[in-house]
Amino acid sequence: APLSDAGAMLELFEENWVTVAVTSLVIILVSYLYQLKVASKPSRNVAIKKTEYTEFPLIHREDVSHNTRLFRFGLPHPRQTLGLPIGKHISVLAVDKDGEEIRRPYTPTTLADT
Repeated sequence: APLSDAGAMLELFEENWVTVAVTSLVIILVSYLYQLKVASKPSRNVAIKKTEYTEFPLIHREDVSHNTRLFRFGLPHPRQTLGLPIGKHISVLAVDKDGEEIRRPYTPTTLADT
């Protein structure tokens, strides 16, 4: 019986291949357009903004080597994410002991949704 069911399915597919192909393409197109819409919509739970500096508390500092440090900053709200895509960096603004502003680019080592 399973072999005859497989044959019937194949025969049904051969008779309706245009319908199957068009339906598949529509599903793929709708999925793609939905992903574009979701990706372009700014999330309210993102902690950083492109146009302004945001202050974050330093939670932990670890010396990894003589010239590398790992800094862990807290986000303003527990449900927020950093919201930075992989491969992007953030500009950090700090003030040194003499009151001079220092700006440097840094690359986060956690994923955007963590």
